[in-house]
Amino acid sequence: MYTVDEAFEILAEKKITSSKEIVRRWLRNGTLEGIKPSSRKEGWRIPEEALEVFIEERLASFATTVVSEEEKERLREEGRTQMWYKIAASGIREGYIEVTKGKFNRCIEHRRFEKEFADYAWSRIQGYYPYNKTKPRLYYLGDAAEFHGDRVLFDENFEDLEEKILFAVIEHIRLEKRKANNN
Repeated sequence: MYTVDEAFEILAEKKITSSKEIVRRWLRNGTLEGIKPSSRKEGWRIPEEALEVFIEERLASFATTVVSEEEKERLREEGRTQMWYKIAASGIREGYIEVTKGKFNRCIEHRRFEKEFADYAWSRIQGYYPYNKTKPRLYYLGDAAEFHGDRVLFDENFEDLEEKILFAVIEHIRLEKRKANNN
């Protein structure tokens, strides 16, 4: 049999609690099995077996699952994406690039896309920012551009910010079109 003080020391050592009052509360509400004192002077008595079961249950609930590095990175990216959408929804942007037809055509030529796709992609970019058809804007925040409500990660194969954004958006449009054609 353990006293509250003895049980507290064991629980504190196992990092289950840092308060004797919590041990008493667990005893009062039945979370931790114990024998109720007949007087204040006597105090609670906790059977060794009951304390062991309690510790096992608590430690099992705190046990962590082994997660692969890929899963950790996926979870981090999921968190970054959710935060990005919250910030973007509040209207905060880091800046924008103005897309000229010349910059756009250089990107299309670099990737050797056909004219049909180039026309389609240009119309999608123009449709994104309808106020200025000659120099549409692509807004960005952190490591991603916003395009028709989607978060498009920069293409890190390029040094120039405009190229990172424009190549990423063009690739996004290509994948979006391919997906639409497959459906």
